[in-house]
Amino acid sequence: MSEFLDKQIQNKIYMIVTKNPGIHISKISEIINMPLTVVKTHIQILEISDVIYSTEDDGFKRYFIIREKRKDIDNSLIETRQKIYDLVIKNPGLHQAKIAQMLEMRKSLAEYHLKYLEKNNAIISVKEDGYKRYYTEESEVDIEGKKVLSLVRQETPRNIILLLLKNPVLKHKEIAEQLKISPSTLSYHLNKLMDQGIIDVKKYGEDKGYVIKSRNELMKMLIKYEVHSIIDSFEDMWDDIY
Repeated sequence: MSEFLDKQIQNKIYMIVTKNPGIHISKISEIINMPLTVVKTHIQILEISDVIYSTEDDGFKRYFIIREKRKDIDNSLIETRQKIYDLVIKNPGLHQAKIAQMLEMRKSLAEYHLKYLEKNNAIISVKEDGYKRYYTEESEVDIEGKKVLSLVRQETPRNIILLLLKNPVLKHKEIAEQLKISPSTLSYHLNKLMDQGIIDVKKYGEDKGYVIKSRNELMKMLIKYEVHSIIDSFEDMWDDIY
């Protein structure tokens, strides 16, 4: 569909919402005689562009023109974006689904606000293993740090780190047995952790073992950025680190 036709459809939707504040999507689709999926796409564009906004009422999303918003709706949008921004500062590297879960909001709503914040340069995203992970300038995490935090927030790498933090050195077989994962899967994740400088290999008897490369530095980063799934297990280490 051409850009000109797209604009025509969006203008029609805008005029319908202007004349019928609180209208829901199925009614818009009926008025302009277009499939619901097409209307939904254009409404999302108008929402992201801050032309219209929606509220949920009795299971329906109802649409309004931005200029007609009540002050309390304005405040609600600002407060929600502030909560997301504050969460990303404290937890750099979170992805959209986790942000939605932690703030108890719909994924689509989290996505809408994240797009707005990123569009306005309040946050940035880095794609890692199929996820967009979010950061702010205030989080003061360098590129290498972002990669480390991204790995730590993934279940298998996180479990490997936990195990190696609790055991000074472990063989490949020992890690695989304790985590109950295949040797090939373990090798894949160990290589990623070694590439990022999180773990290292050392001689372990006649074999080789895996160790955390900079134990204290890693723990300081986990504490600073509140990676609770790991730091809650290590309260007894604080005195040794600080």
